[in-house]
Amino acid sequence: MPVVYCHSCQAQFSVPQNEGVCPNCGGGFIEEVAQAHPAAAGPAGGSGSGTYARTYTLPGGFGNVRIVTSTGGGLPPGFAGGFGGSGMGDPFVNSVLEALLGGGFVHPGAGGGPFAGMPMPAMGGGMAQEQEWLDQVMSQIMNEYQPPSQAASQRAVRSLPKLTVRAKDAAGEPGEGEALARAGEPCSVCHDEYREGEEVLELPCGHNYHPDCLLPWLETHNTCPVCRHELPAEDPQVEAERRRRAQQAPSSASSSRRQRQGEQQGGGRLADLLAGISSRSTRLLVQQPRQQRGGRRALRVQAAGSTFGHSFRVTTFGESHGGGVGCVIDGVPPRMQITQEEIQYELDRRRPGQSKITTPRKETDTCEILSGMAPDGTTTLGSPICVLVRNKDQKSQDYSEMEQAYRPSHADATYDFKYGIRAVAGGGRSSARETIGRVAAGAVAKKLLRQVAGTEVLAYVNRVRDVEATGVDHETMTLEQIEANPVRCPDQASADAMYKAIDTVRTRGESCGGEVTCVVRGCPKGLGTPVFDKLEAELAKAIMSLPATKGFEIGSGFSGSRMVGSEHNDEFYMDEQGEVRTRTNRSGGIQGGISNGEHIVIRVAFKPTATIAQRQATVSREGKDIELLARGRHDPCVVPRAVPMVEAMVALVLADQLLQHYAQCELLPRDSALGPDAKARSQFQHPVHA
Repeated sequence: MPVVYCHSCQAQFSVPQNEGVCPNCGGGFIEEVAQAHPAAAGPAGGSGSGTYARTYTLPGGFGNVRIVTSTGGGLPPGFAGGFGGSGMGDPFVNSVLEALLGGGFVHPGAGGGPFAGMPMPAMGGGMAQEQEWLDQVMSQIMNEYQPPSQAASQRAVRSLPKLTVRAKDAAGEPGEGEALARAGEPCSVCHDEYREGEEVLELPCGHNYHPDCLLPWLETHNTCPVCRHELPAEDPQVEAERRRRAQQAPSSASSSRRQRQGEQQGGGRLADLLAGISSRSTRLLVQQPRQQRGGRRALRVQAAGSTFGHSFRVTTFGESHGGGVGCVIDGVPPRMQITQEEIQYELDRRRPGQSKITTPRKETDTCEILSGMAPDGTTTLGSPICVLVRNKDQKSQDYSEMEQAYRPSHADATYDFKYGIRAVAGGGRSSARETIGRVAAGAVAKKLLRQVAGTEVLAYVNRVRDVEATGVDHETMTLEQIEANPVRCPDQASADAMYKAIDTVRTRGESCGGEVTCVVRGCPKGLGTPVFDKLEAELAKAIMSLPATKGFEIGSGFSGSRMVGSEHNDEFYMDEQGEVRTRTNRSGGIQGGISNGEHIVIRVAFKPTATIAQRQATVSREGKDIELLARGRHDPCVVPRAVPMVEAMVALVLADQLLQHYAQCELLPRDSALGPDAKARSQFQHPVHA
């Protein structure tokens, strides 16, 4: 390990290879030496010298700290705690810590283990002071004591200069707008090397950081991550309270810990071990670990949840009033035939502005296929397909009232609770406009199901408020019948009554909910996987991810809970083609989480649209009770436009399950007496081109 001399500390240290800073002060004014520097405070030797004699990183169960044994001298910056004493690093303490960090909780002097034959250390002077300090150290180790911290003031953060990284071979003092940091030097937070011309932030202490490393840290701290130089806190009174709590916290943590130790018989092995360590006059220092990129100490929660599927994977993107929305579809088999017109047809079904019972927002929703297609525009390459739809008719000014007020039963509040920020205009990702990407991907999935398995997915509106469709035959209904009216109900008489119900609430500035039924005809047998990936579980997750969904039923649903077994059971029989069928379909086409070849029948409940033209009580972001009269263009009832959304999510699940089933179960020959019937096998072996 190289030995370097720090001209700032006037001491030399052993440092890891390519570590370009002093481990004591964090400065870069160091030089590598082959022998002891004449001005050094002490000799360098062994595995380290000076302040850093031995370093131990605790395992995850002991919290995010690092223990360092010191040979004397001043406290390095960034370290908490410490007590008087002198002398070189104690071999006994080093051995104990090594055993402790390796999981060896063995009493010193015991008959076995790494401490066998070691004498118990003699009690040194100043024991009370040392024990209290060590309690603070171990409280930190056990995650019992977290020093309070205060965010840096926004004014101080905004005033931080933004500088550019100098060239690697730059000499002399940095020029106007240049940072002290040079290209190739590591950021002290993320350890990534700086790039020439890259923008960094500089703290008053002179340390440079990537903005996305420093800014999250300053949200909870008012210090430099390395040297702990303080910036102004957000509020002087809060800062004074923080300092008061910081002074009180160690003693309370120590007494709490001692009380718990006293309740254990004999104090326990760990208590005895720590008592032995604290009896020596070796200094233990606790240092917070180097922060990962972003400067956060806790687990980092990313804004996930925009990707669905495993083998047929879809990621949607975009906000309601952003530049556009769309999706990336990965896992589409190569050489599949699909056209842009087929995708556009499905998007037109969910497009706004189709009638007066839908939102008046005027969007053409014209799709662009950016990747994944051969030059002929009709054949898939097997690479990710990206579909983009550009937003054209945004009116963000209609949402000015919602900037500070939460819409009741909308995602405004919960997005703020989770992320601390939200897209006010149009609801951002919580808007139904996000489903454009789903419907586009669903068009590809539906084509795949038709070509490979002859499967058809159809949905329709079966209820609006208390108006329910009657006489719909799931065996014979067609897409043309569903699309024959703006409500999308194949029963025309019921559709007329539903239209009137929606229009009535619209004229009152209200909204209403309804139900959508989805029927899958020709689903292959064997889709779905026990135990946690049952087909109905995957369908429920997919459907319930749609905006405004509040209920999911499959087969008999909740009505099945009122039946007895002989009423509910679907009896098997052999049909004229020699296929295993069921006489009834209360299971909804799925048994044991696996499709049985019958129609899959599900029902979805949608709540009334949350944004209505009625005055409602709510609260502001500042926590004040206020009234809100929302503006904007919204559907009085979402179910007519939800029909293609439900179809899309069902198709995405089935396409994903089809690819997984084929990969796992259809590659090797099977016993025909145990497997699917001949027709089902032929569906996999001989694609049906539609």
